Amino acid sequence: MKKYLKIIFLIIGAILLLSIFSLFWTDNKKMGKGYVYYADNKMISSSDGLYGEIPSVVLSFDYDNNFIIAEQKPLENDPNALLYDFEYKYFEGYNTNYYWLIIKKEKKVIGPMNKEEFINQRNKYNVPEKLTLK
Repeated sequence: MKKYLKIIFLIIGAILLLSIFSLFWTDNKKMGKGYVYYADNKMISSSDGLYGEIPSVVLSFDYDNNFIIAEQKPLENDPNALLYDFEYKYFEGYNTNYYWLIIKKEKKVIGPMNKEEFINQRNKYNVPEKLTLK
């Protein structure tokens, strides 16, 4: 009987340990200056929600100390819409990929943009070529 109790306590202990560990396990990515990629929502936002965001679905992103660049394909009926600061206009529809630029020190979010607008903004703000979208 004691043997079974030990096994039960070990199983319960393991479950509790895994539960506690899962609270801290996250795929969120801190990007510096308060910006975070939220993996569950597939969006980028400032951690306090004050500086704008890149709405779901962020397909790829890259960043350094000064900039964040991202490629996004919007959802027409985005379940995260209530989390956003703005209602975004997607002039080329929802079946198109859009591009975004965040200038961290200015807390400025530029987007959604088409590829040509994105390249122009990258050049305007001297975004390093090492930042790439995969």
